[in-house]
Amino acid sequence: FNKHQGLELDAHNCLKNAATWTVIMEASLDDTNAPNRLLASEGWRRYGPFVERSQFGLRPDVMDAACQATIYSGQRYKFGITRDDKGNMALYLNGWPCASAFVGDAPHKGLELSLDSIQFFQDPNDFDKPGYVDRIQVWGEAKSATDMAVECDCELPTLAKGKCTGLVILNVPDSKITFDAVMGNSQSGTGWARGRLNSPASWIAPDFHTHHWMQMDTGSVQTIAGVVTQGRGDA
Repeated sequence: FNKHQGLELDAHNCLKNAATWTVIMEASLDDTNAPNRLLASEGWRRYGPFVERSQFGLRPDVMDAACQATIYSGQRYKFGITRDDKGNMALYLNGWPCASAFVGDAPHKGLELSLDSIQFFQDPNDFDKPGYVDRIQVWGEAKSATDMAVECDCELPTLAKGKCTGLVILNVPDSKITFDAVMGNSQSGTGWARGRLNSPASWIAPDFHTHHWMQMDTGSVQTIAGVVTQGRGDA
């Protein structure tokens, strides 16, 4: 979508209750430092979910609800928003619950949706920069954290029910390792995206923010007793 273009939905055929809803948008934004409105509806005014200053959160800042992860320009994310019937709004990034706030005192009955028109990536105040959208999903219910994880193709960790009886040492292959961001945008197993033990190099994030992550798929749900780290191979 281009600047000022966005998308619009007449929700009468898919929503019956304007107060309780869930939206997941799989998209990338060309400039995450600039203000980018993700979702709006009639009467919301300057309120609602935005990406700006490389963060996903609710406007205005008085809502005090922003995810700590850095949002990078041109990188695809799954932005999730839920609102329950009590006026609680939750934000999810790639299936992870990262921020929440009570919005019951916000405009339009606490950011209820107008079924006549829901706007995506569109804002009348020029807060709508270009980007790319893969998929938008809308539900007439406030999905749980577990449901949001499933819809975003991930699984929340569960508490172990007993003590470990043994250890398995696993050096996960590069094909099972993902990163939130990499210096030079290297693919896993190449360049600065080589974070395995005994790698000839290492994983290096593109900046010094403390919220970057590396994810390793061990192949099944299991208890992880610990993680071994190692200095850069060529240092």
